[in-house]
Amino acid sequence: MRTYPRRYAPGTDWIVFGIAIGFSLLFLLLGRSPAVSVAKQEWRDVTALALRPLRVLPQIFTLWHDNRVLREQAAQLTLENSRLREAALENERLRGMLDFREVAAWSLLPAEVIAHPGTGIGGNIVLNIGRTKGVVPNI
Repeated sequence: MRTYPRRYAPGTDWIVFGIAIGFSLLFLLLGRSPAVSVAKQEWRDVTALALRPLRVLPQIFTLWHDNRVLREQAAQLTLENSRLREAALENERLRGMLDFREVAAWSLLPAEVIAHPGTGIGGNIVLNIGRTKGVVPNI
């Protein structure tokens, strides 16, 4: 869930609301004379001009919040990347200790053991792969 930071000082919305109500009542009480119509138009123009710079404030605060979230994610990803690099280095060290080769000298095919003689020594195991895949018994 996305949360947004507070965009203005507490209580300023009531002050602006009160000023707007006051001017609205003043214009209602003055009537519909041509002078009042001109005053209303001028008031609209003045308030539109005064409020134009304030339109970017919500965007600025949203960008600030998004920037903070992205910085936290970048820090988490940096830690995860560091852990993954360490795991890759450890994997490489262990492969070297076990003398693992990257490429086997023979071709490998996946198979499952489907039967074995048990825990005794010797005997044959049965795999679920055969001649159709090019596998022949090692005799």
